Amino acid sequence: MHDPIKIALWLGGASLLVGLGCAVYIVTANGSSRNIALGFGAVFGACAVFLVQLYFELQPSSTTDDFPIEFTTDFQSQGIRSRVQARGYRNIFTEAEASTVLAATTPALRAQDAPRITRDLGVLSVLAYLLEEQFDWQLNAVVYKTSSGVISMAEPMSSVLECTTFTDSQLQEQLAKAGNMFAHVKRFGLRSSFCLPPNSLLEITSNSVILTNRVCKVSFVLREPFSMQSSTDPHDNSSTNMPLLPDGSPRYSTVVIGARVTTDYLPLRAQARDLPKYQAWAKHFAEGLRVRFGATP
Repeated sequence: MHDPIKIALWLGGASLLVGLGCAVYIVTANGSSRNIALGFGAVFGACAVFLVQLYFELQPSSTTDDFPIEFTTDFQSQGIRSRVQARGYRNIFTEAEASTVLAATTPALRAQDAPRITRDLGVLSVLAYLLEEQFDWQLNAVVYKTSSGVISMAEPMSSVLECTTFTDSQLQEQLAKAGNMFAHVKRFGLRSSFCLPPNSLLEITSNSVILTNRVCKVSFVLREPFSMQSSTDPHDNSSTNMPLLPDGSPRYSTVVIGARVTTDYLPLRAQARDLPKYQAWAKHFAEGLRVRFGATP
């Protein structure tokens, strides 16, 4: 990603070398003046201190968060559901849309396609999460516990200048380029766009969603190959019943894939004034995905 600070560092460094070189020449030409020599020493010392501080202060840092995603595909009803519908589970709408796409796929998919279904739905779910729950990187979110349950409310706080906006049509285009089977779902959620930090880039691959800006890089990556695949009936706790389709293939296929969210804070803005905002956003992104996929906090 292009960052003006990089240009400033190169130009500043080159200018500093030229300036010091010129200063050395002036001092040499006026060797009888102690004051000029002392002045040059002070300038050289200040430059050395500044460069040392740049080296120690502009250091990258990184955080990681690992959790599993788990989906069960029913090849008889052509439906996809999470087996872990935990507290705060919010992926039902996305799975319903994906099930519609699966039912329309010809020829019909089977158990050997389940890892790809889980992977592609995992990527789609991350984008749906951004559209539905993290539609502004600076959300003012409030949770109320009432007698009838928990109510969550959120309002966007970012101005137009603080946003890089991405629309569902842009997401569909990138999903199609990545070969995602759910690239043409009719809707990702209740909203059609979301706001990322200024100067952000969004990259979608077959197994990842990468959000990059000038302060940090947040990567959601599905760690292939899958961790586990099972053909047991998800409604039967005995874990021995494996229903079959008329053609003899398994009716159900549950696939677990490990997911990792990595946040890399970039060195050129390691001490940015608004760094806490980016840290809060990255933390909420990772924690929200945990809840969406039903992972234990």
